[in-house]
Amino acid sequence: MKQNGKLRRWLGLNLFSLICAGSVGVTEAQTTNFIVAQFDTDTAGTFIDQRWGTAVPRVTWDNTQNAATTLVSNNSNSGSAKWVVPWTTVQDQIMVTHALGATLNLNQFASVSFDIHFDSSSATDGAGHFGAVEIDWVPAADGWPSTPNAPQAFVDFASGNTNWIHATMPINAASISKLSAVIGMGFKIQQTRTGANLTGTTTFWIDNIILTGLVTTPIVGPPQIVQLNSAQYWQRLEFQITNVPAASNPFDPDVIRLDATFTLPSGSTIAVPAFWYQGYTRSLSGGNEYDAATSPPQWRLRFTPPQTGAYSVSLTIQTNHQPYGGPVVTNFVVPVTSPPARYGYVSVAPNHRYFQTGDGRGLPLIGENVAWPTGRGTYDYDAWFASMQTAHENFARIWMWPTSFGIEDAQPTLNNYSLAPAWQLDYVLQLAEQKGIYVQLTLDYHGMFAVTPDTFGGNNYWPVNPYNITNGGPCLNQNAFFTNSTAMTIYQKRLRYLVGRYGYSQNLLDWELFNEIDNDYAFLNSAAVAAWHGVMGAWLHTNDPFGHLVTTSLTYASNHPELWSLPQLNFVSEHLYNAASPATRLKTDVQTFIQTYGKPVMVGEYGTTYLGWDTAGDPYLRGFRQGIWGGALSGAVGTAMSWWWQNIDSRNDYSVYSALGTVLNRTGWGSGSWTNITFQNSQSLNAIGQRGPRESLLYLVASDATFPTNATTASLPMQQGRTVTLTQWPIGSYYAEWYDPATGSPAGYSLSITTNNILILPVPDFTVDLAGIVYPPPTFTTTPEDESGTFKFQFNSETGGQYRIEKSTDLSSWTPFLAITNTTGMLLLDDPSAATNSRSFFRAEHNR
Repeated sequence: MKQNGKLRRWLGLNLFSLICAGSVGVTEAQTTNFIVAQFDTDTAGTFIDQRWGTAVPRVTWDNTQNAATTLVSNNSNSGSAKWVVPWTTVQDQIMVTHALGATLNLNQFASVSFDIHFDSSSATDGAGHFGAVEIDWVPAADGWPSTPNAPQAFVDFASGNTNWIHATMPINAASISKLSAVIGMGFKIQQTRTGANLTGTTTFWIDNIILTGLVTTPIVGPPQIVQLNSAQYWQRLEFQITNVPAASNPFDPDVIRLDATFTLPSGSTIAVPAFWYQGYTRSLSGGNEYDAATSPPQWRLRFTPPQTGAYSVSLTIQTNHQPYGGPVVTNFVVPVTSPPARYGYVSVAPNHRYFQTGDGRGLPLIGENVAWPTGRGTYDYDAWFASMQTAHENFARIWMWPTSFGIEDAQPTLNNYSLAPAWQLDYVLQLAEQKGIYVQLTLDYHGMFAVTPDTFGGNNYWPVNPYNITNGGPCLNQNAFFTNSTAMTIYQKRLRYLVGRYGYSQNLLDWELFNEIDNDYAFLNSAAVAAWHGVMGAWLHTNDPFGHLVTTSLTYASNHPELWSLPQLNFVSEHLYNAASPATRLKTDVQTFIQTYGKPVMVGEYGTTYLGWDTAGDPYLRGFRQGIWGGALSGAVGTAMSWWWQNIDSRNDYSVYSALGTVLNRTGWGSGSWTNITFQNSQSLNAIGQRGPRESLLYLVASDATFPTNATTASLPMQQGRTVTLTQWPIGSYYAEWYDPATGSPAGYSLSITTNNILILPVPDFTVDLAGIVYPPPTFTTTPEDESGTFKFQFNSETGGQYRIEKSTDLSSWTPFLAITNTTGMLLLDDPSAATNSRSFFRAEHNR
């Protein structure tokens, strides 16, 4: 019975009553109530003591006290919130706040009410008063109670009345702009509100906190699909859905469900869910972001047209699993234009080692974690993404968790999501699109299941996790999150919301289900966790119409085959900290995962230490650089993704990424088939590398510079006369271009010839590390002439090679013919003059 009561509470708390569920064409404005809390179960712990005074209030759930109400349905004998306030100093005051679970416009409500009764032994002011209660509101713009409900801000309670009292306060929000977007309410009790100090302890109970008089927008006519921006090829298209019936919970598809089917010009279809949305405007004050709602919540629909031509959209609406009217249909046309420079959703490339976009172009990743902002919120990402773009970065890892972007991380957000952080994630994702940055979205983190803080402190959110049964959720313990069918159904509803809201984006690289969930394996069953990943991964692959990749992450190089062997997880993600010789360690880890699971590997987090940005232990960024380059040339999908993003930004240490991008982005890194290079006795050089279709990439580290060896030594000896030996090498001549990994500037150039399948490359003098590009000389290949007699030939070289091509008719006199950058490694050239020439010769010279 207790279990059923908690489940009932989870389904009914903080919800609008369902209205307008009848036929299309309702024209009358209707009123209903918003339930803040009825305390049918133990949810009193969601109150937060703001510590405005010295008294420390204790708020608990008391199932022996309950107030009946006629405003909404009421569960008899279900309980209330008990407050005990021990006054300690004169003129003291307390403030305790409670989240509304939604962003509300108070202009839509007439009053707020609650039921209260005092214990007869409660402190009085000596003048016949138990004291007074003031209601303050928590605007989304401030995040703390700053706007009292003026002019009637408090209610005075006479000490002779110990029965339940129904208190009602009018809401006068019209003159206070902040009250158009409110996320919580506060109860304030002051000793001196009625003139004298309260002495002793005040004890009272509160129940049935309800906002009354909500006026819903009248529905006039059938639902409509309103196009909000022009339709463009491979660009986001957004619609508003109007005249939709009001629902008790617009986030729950069992209550109300809007599904759109897009019919493409080719005749194929794509089904996309609509989502509940509220717009905000942001401002920056005192180093903090404040967001204010700009419109009432509404239904939205997002889509990215993958074809040009005429489309149709058919929208169906269900309320409580019943059709609401017939399909709503609209049409739009995407004009014929050239596609963007890069387009399409990211997938695993045919070689099962790298990623590619929908246009077939390889997508090697250069980037870092930017998991959460400071108090500047989205303004931090304005600065970070601008710097990252300048430094050739194209990847960012972002967390959804309680401090930022978390829409379902605290009671009462279970299947009743917070709209302000959802809008902030909108902003950041759209900014990433503008900056060419691909986002890994981490949907949950391990701390949501911990009870006590870990080494870092603060990772103990299970007591406030909305899935916790004590908060009205369905889970008796942490492991139940991964096994309870109700919990899994609720989570899939969240996935549906994320797909509808963010799935349109080509720059959404993947859904990462968890950050380091193995941190919780002391109290979780790893087999249950793996099974859950299989279920949720399968759900996403079935229901995400855009086909985003799916993965999760584990600590260090944790080899959990029950997870990584799941076909529902598209790639492996390892985290690496505290590694000696990070470049060679990364190569070993990555190659082991590739060979074991046949999947791409991402180094999702990297740091020379997990304790912080180690400027004392790595003052010259050698360990940092070896991790970034080691990840890139280990065979992983990109660089190792550094964790300490705020330090990188504050120290302006983006140059490591900039140098790597300068060298590698001119090559074919990440495109086609690449294999791991094997080395032989390299004269005390630590070497890793990848061999590609047209060139090979090397990264060398001097033995006395391998982190942490000599990491704090300012000046290291010069490595002179060194060579590096590559084994199992094709016969032929090979050029080697060398670069300084710290700056990206050229460091040397050489030519070598394979002997017995071994290539020995002389290495220019260096001190710490060196990057190299190795490739054979360019070649010309003739192709058949066309009907006009034009001579055509193919020029093959290393990817990105810059050449001057000259022409001669006698092999003696040469004239310039063409200057090229061979961006793809293969160019088809033609010479129209060949029709009038008896013969022509061509040669190519490297343009360095």
